Amino acid sequence: GDYYLLKKSIGDEFDFELYNKLIRDSGLTDFVEMIDKVIDSIFNESSIDEEIILYIYKSSMYGSNRLRIKNGIKKYGRFKYMLRLFFLPYRSMAQNYHVLKYLPFLLPVMWLVRFVRFCFRGQSSLSTIKSLID
Repeated sequence: GDYYLLKKSIGDEFDFELYNKLIRDSGLTDFVEMIDKVIDSIFNESSIDEEIILYIYKSSMYGSNRLRIKNGIKKYGRFKYMLRLFFLPYRSMAQNYHVLKYLPFLLPVMWLVRFVRFCFRGQSSLSTIKSLID
């Protein structure tokens, strides 16, 4: 909504040539065109694929866990995504397990600790596992 209101309120004062050049140079042309179509369909009731609008609506501000998993599986495949989920790289693991900053050779042990903690996390881990299986 903010993007739509900004474009609507600026009107003729906006330098669309510069804007379009920046969009083209950054390689975001397709993305911006899609966003413009979605916003146009929402505010001006023109036709667009309802799945796109439903996807955006279900994603909320930061996206849902289920959609994140679905996108990860689509990008990497189910097995590779599960490996990436459970065996995070050193940098990510060190953020959660500070002992790794001083004893990096404990990374495999911390993967095991992470997996055990994941299994006993309760409802959120059950929904993650269910999403991986579905």
